[in-house]
Amino acid sequence: MNLLPSRRPVKAEGERPTVICLDSGLGTTLQRQSLPERLRFRNRVLAPELRGYAASRASGTGEPLSLDAEAASIAPLVDAISGKVYLVGHGYGAAVALRLALAHRERIAGLVLYEPTLFSLL
Repeated sequence: MNLLPSRRPVKAEGERPTVICLDSGLGTTLQRQSLPERLRFRNRVLAPELRGYAASRASGTGEPLSLDAEAASIAPLVDAISGKVYLVGHGYGAAVALRLALAHRERIAGLVLYEPTLFSLL
C-alpha cells in the first residue's frame, strides 16, 4: 500500500479505527511486527517506514532530515484517512508522532509515545 507521495512502503492491516505506528528506525522494524499484529484485530494498522530507514530512502532532495519535515511527510497519510487516527511512536518515531500530533491536532484521536528521544521534547 502506497499512500505517501514519496512511494515509501506502508504496511496496512485491519479495517477498523486507524492506528499509525512509527518506529525508531534501524533495528526496530522486526520489533514492532508483534504490535501491529496484536492491534489489527480491533484496528486498521498502518506502519509507514520513516525516511532513511529499512527499505525507504532519505529525502532524495539533498536537504537534511528534520522532525518537522518527517512529520510533514507522514501528514498526507493522515489526510488520506477519513476520521481521526491514533498515533503510536517509538524512539525517533515517537518524536515524529509528537510533531505530527501538534501540527494536526484536529485529526488525532490519541497518542502513545514509547521511549521518545529527549530532543523531541525540546
